[in-house]
Amino acid sequence: MKSEFEEKSYEAAFNVELGQGQSGLVFFAPGQRLEAHLGFDVAWQLGVSDPLWRAINLTGGAGLPIAPTQGHVVPADAFNLFIQYKRSDWLHGRRSQHRAHFGGDYYRFMFNHPARQLNVLQNLEQAAAGTARVVYAAPEFHTVGRLMDASRNGTVVRQSVLVEAGSLGRGHRAYNFKLGNQSLLNPEPELAKGSRGDSYFSELANSPGARVPWEESLSVLHSAITETPEWGRAAALTSEAQAVADEGLYGDQIENVRRFVDIQLFAWMNNLRWVTAG
Repeated sequence: MKSEFEEKSYEAAFNVELGQGQSGLVFFAPGQRLEAHLGFDVAWQLGVSDPLWRAINLTGGAGLPIAPTQGHVVPADAFNLFIQYKRSDWLHGRRSQHRAHFGGDYYRFMFNHPARQLNVLQNLEQAAAGTARVVYAAPEFHTVGRLMDASRNGTVVRQSVLVEAGSLGRGHRAYNFKLGNQSLLNPEPELAKGSRGDSYFSELANSPGARVPWEESLSVLHSAITETPEWGRAAALTSEAQAVADEGLYGDQIENVRRFVDIQLFAWMNNLRWVTAG
């Protein structure tokens, strides 16, 4: 069953949710004619401390500028997330080719049209060399009612599959998926990784070069200072400070605050400056 809404409707809902509550975000959405040359629907410039994006440990204006296209003016900014949106068809009924694999109904988006789009996106991903992500996004719904419900509930991203362009085979034409299940390509079935939209950003947070949670950073730093020869002097002063810090705290808060106090005292006694960022 074909999608009831146009790609632009889904694209708008996804972009609004992605930028919800954020200020200062920079993005560029080329027009239809320029998109044919660039291959993507939108380019985002997300900072490393943005809660939406913790995968690419970039500094300053790092990212990938859009290559100039003859006859078109493009921004000089560097972007680190490029998205091409697709509508999804609903495959249902016993005659669906991959029903047994998915254990029931599933969804599919076509990536063989326009003909050169995948080539352009994969070339863009290669040029980025790890400084940007290039993905397809498609919804696990096909009706206008489901699109509006997802928009109202803030679940457009959660109900979408994100697939990195580099993982798609150029000899295939479709990506079949069911969120929370292994996905595959057509015409010859071949397993390919796809992630639920919100999970995709969470997975990126744990990838190499990502920013680790602050509690983990605190623990690593605390372990480092307690193994130094200078720690003995500082340790003698920490108990009183920790007793004060413990008041009104509970659970993991106590341990984290104690580590913080230890690090602060160690830095003060050794004329060090502890700089926090993020």
